[in-house]
Amino acid sequence: MKELLRLETVWNDAHLQGAAALDELWADDFVVTVPGMALMTKPEVIGIWRSGRLKFQRYQTSDLRIKIYQDTAIVTGRVERSRTINSKAVDDDWRFTKVYMRRAGNWQVIAWHASSSAQYVSKEKNMTMQASGTFAVKVTPVDNKSADASLGRMTLEKQYHGDLEATGTGQMLTAGSASKGSGGYVAIEKVSGSLQGRKGTFMLQHSGTMKGGEAQLTITVVPNSGTDELQSLAGKLDIKIADGKHFYTFEYTLNKTP
Repeated sequence: MKELLRLETVWNDAHLQGAAALDELWADDFVVTVPGMALMTKPEVIGIWRSGRLKFQRYQTSDLRIKIYQDTAIVTGRVERSRTINSKAVDDDWRFTKVYMRRAGNWQVIAWHASSSAQYVSKEKNMTMQASGTFAVKVTPVDNKSADASLGRMTLEKQYHGDLEATGTGQMLTAGSASKGSGGYVAIEKVSGSLQGRKGTFMLQHSGTMKGGEAQLTITVVPNSGTDELQSLAGKLDIKIADGKHFYTFEYTLNKTP
């Protein structure tokens, strides 16, 4: 824990001092997603930095939460920063999720995701919140009794850990393609458990495609599917797979008074 806190300080200071320290802290497969921009890789971000187009004047984090899962650590919190990009001044107030992996005894960041900081979005005091953690999944093919080999059906069994402590069960329909690395799937999943201390169930709708090995996936809460303390739940779940491990980031709204 102390080492990760130290690296968080290194991360913040490096944004003010330059890219050299971040080049060491970021893994080669590091990716970043922030509001208003497409996913970027380590070489792309370092390239922007070294071009002189991006400079930070302030970089401050708060509300840090660190969870360690053997050789994986997830850090969440709030970041407030001031920067200039292409000589234009920008102020950011974001919630972030950062994923560390320990490789050869050293912690490195493999992913950083940010979204607009939690704020009131309606008179009913729904708030945009963020949950993160890990999950394990078991996919079992089901005999669909179809003569068409391009179509498939499978069952899903999941175990979520972290801010979402729950089980997931569902069914998936898949479509293959004659083109290698291309296909699609849809699925419905029922999640049962506790979301940041609030118990209930809800449904997730999956829609995924892959073209030439490039995947696109959308997972959203089925409207009005929440029960018990999750009745007003709405949101979107993102997943990342690194070193064979599965991670999720769940951005959601939920009425403060169940």
